[in-house]
Amino acid sequence: MTPYLYTAILAAIVIAQSTLMPAAALGQTKPFLPLIAVVCWALFRGPVPGAWWAVAAGLMLDAVSPAPMGFYTLPLLAAVLVVSMGRGRFFATNMLIPWLLVAVATAAFIVAQRSLIPLAGGELDWDAAVITREILPEAALNLLWLPVLYLPLRALARSVAGPRIEWET
Repeated sequence: MTPYLYTAILAAIVIAQSTLMPAAALGQTKPFLPLIAVVCWALFRGPVPGAWWAVAAGLMLDAVSPAPMGFYTLPLLAAVLVVSMGRGRFFATNMLIPWLLVAVATAAFIVAQRSLIPLAGGELDWDAAVITREILPEAALNLLWLPVLYLPLRALARSVAGPRIEWET
């Protein structure tokens, strides 16, 4: 697969995030498809391809966002770091791992993004309600949308994977 196909896939995800996800919002919270895609790709292909996807998706999101440059790229890289640490500690074939990693990566993304607010000239507002007001609803929505991206990206990752060395039975 060429990088052009990956870029087209990420561009489609970013366009879907910008245009379709506001309609899928529950209240003020909407699912974040680029985060789910980056987490899935880091889980399937490893931390380095996941980091490349995080940079590409983050730059695309930064380009369409009025926020300062890096406001999406750096938190997506933080999410890949969390996934990379979790990926090596668990069996990748465990069905609960993607759910757990998406939830933890969502929390890492929100914390990293909120940490960048003072650099953008805003006030940092940390309190216990941040968890219930921002992290839990977005994590729940991301978990609901996980199968929508997980299954096609898993099929893509399997199709681009090189030959495997396995034991014959």
